[in-house]
Amino acid sequence: MTIASSTVLVDGTVAITAGTSTTFKTKVADGQNHSVYLDDGSALIDLTTAKFTVSDHQASTSAPGGYTQARRKCRIYIPRTLVNGDRTVETIYIEQATAPETSEADKLSMRVLACGILTDSDFQEFWDDGSAA
Repeated sequence: MTIASSTVLVDGTVAITAGTSTTFKTKVADGQNHSVYLDDGSALIDLTTAKFTVSDHQASTSAPGGYTQARRKCRIYIPRTLVNGDRTVETIYIEQATAPETSEADKLSMRVLACGILTDSDFQEFWDDGSAA
């Protein structure tokens, strides 16, 4: 399906079902960063890791409303061994940037929309095949 003819549920309910509940363990944490690994029993070389980063609003005369947007980022790194034996690390970057006036409900609505775009079958050709049609 093309992006132009796709649909996405807005303000729906997101629910992940099945799977195995797996704990994240802290590698490094400071005031604005938290690096973790997925405690799934993998060897060190195969650990899935994630880095969570927080950037709060900053006063700025050039920004709309006098403040920069707050940013919340999560970067996920998934190591893989290819068929030829070479190693690679696949990544997923998630980022939300919001103005100081954005309500918690609006922030949630943004994340629900993003979940739809990430998982809805209408966008499968984009994610899997790189079709931007």
